Amino acid sequence: MTASPHRREHTALPPTWLCRACAHPWPCGEARVTLLRQYGHDRAGLLVYLASLMAVAQEQLTDLDCGNAPRLEDRFLTWARSR
Repeated sequence: MTASPHRREHTALPPTWLCRACAHPWPCGEARVTLLRQYGHDRAGLLVYLASLMAVAQEQLTDLDCGNAPRLEDRFLTWARSR
């Protein structure tokens, strides 16, 4: 079975930070699997990447929600730490 040419990737859609493909909060489950695969054994690199995106998301989501800053650590970082 081949992938549809119109299939959307599970990437973030700023400033809402929802997934373009499934509309779940990004990184969604599929995005997490993809990121873990892409970064392989470079867990530190993955965490740096996610922390930089979290900083941008924090600012954008705070602006959208009129100053109410959401807690994003679990969403962006906790799942990606080594077990």
